[in-house]
Amino acid sequence: MGLAGEEIPEGVQIHVHHMNPISDEDIVNGNPLILDPEYLITVSEDTHKAITYGNKNFLTRSAIVERKPFDTCPWKG
Repeated sequence: MGLAGEEIPEGVQIHVHHMNPISDEDIVNGNPLILDPEYLITVSEDTHKAITYGNKNFLTRSAIVERKPFDTCPWKG
C-alpha cells in the first residue's frame, strides 16, 4: 500500500489485492465486483503476503535491532 513521498523502487513487482474475498464462483460467473477498482489496491509482493497470510514478518526488511534493558527509558538505566 502506498505511502506519501515513497517511490516504488525499480524492479519491484506490483500485485493487485482484492479487498473483498472472491470465490471460484465469482470468477466463473464473471462477477463484475472482482474488477471494480473501488475494491482493488496495488501492493508489493511482501505486503500482499502479509495481508493474505496474516503475517507481518513478510514486511521486515531491515536488520533486527537487539533490545537492551531501559533502551526506551534511558533515565532508568
